[in-house]
Amino acid sequence: MISEDSFARLVADDVKNKVTDEQRKYLRLYENRGRWREHILALLGNLEDQVSEIDDRVEQDRKMYSSLGDDGIRLMAEAQASADERRKKILRFRYHVENKLDECDRLDAIESDKPDEFAASAAFMKRAIEKHKEMTFAADFDPTDIDMALWQSLGGEWKFDEIDLDEV
Repeated sequence: MISEDSFARLVADDVKNKVTDEQRKYLRLYENRGRWREHILALLGNLEDQVSEIDDRVEQDRKMYSSLGDDGIRLMAEAQASADERRKKILRFRYHVENKLDECDRLDAIESDKPDEFAASAAFMKRAIEKHKEMTFAADFDPTDIDMALWQSLGGEWKFDEIDLDEV
């Protein structure tokens, strides 16, 4: 197991897309998922702190430069432009960090603790549903609403709740 500091750097590099495929897979291993999520959340907290510090510094600059007349106005404009640029970079990076958090949450939602087993099971079920559809039409059966809902589930649509069993 790698150290916390190395893991944190790996998470940050992953956000920047500067990791190898092996490193990317390592982060996404089931046993690393909680640790990955914790470091993503820590990174988000750090970014929020940086934005707050920028805002505080801008307020301090405003107070300091307001008494300097025209030179103060020019200095404040430069400081504000610099702060805006830093804030923009941080917010852009935060967007990518939030996407990684979403990816982590999606993986937790769809994968069991045995992702290979889950993927194999999902592939098997997909083939079974496709074969069911093929055989239904080959046998010249009229598909029921239940059949149609099953087939639509392959496309990510859940239509079973719309079926009235009294009409089937």
